[in-house]
Amino acid sequence: CDDCYGIKTSLALNKNGSYILISKYAGKSEREFVEKGKFAAGDKSNTIVLTPRNGATSRQYLVGDNMLIQLGDNGERISGKLADRYILRRMDMTSEPQSHSGH
Repeated sequence: CDDCYGIKTSLALNKNGSYILISKYAGKSEREFVEKGKFAAGDKSNTIVLTPRNGATSRQYLVGDNMLIQLGDNGERISGKLADRYILRRMDMTSEPQSHSGH
């Protein structure tokens, strides 16, 4: 992102093969961009491909140890000084909403 601090990204992979990708441009806007689609194993070993419902370009990720590394259009790892910004780290989320004590 040329005119923001970065893109905060959350990705949820569901057991039924669907995903939800939420992106927000940090330091620019509070608006969240939501993308939904299907994911599947990629052609290369240890990769997954996200295919959006809206027909936008698919994204590839290399599956690492508790992380996903976004790959470039050519299927290769993104290099350079910002390469670490293309890594999504795993955070376990519960499928059940947490109960809160009422008043």
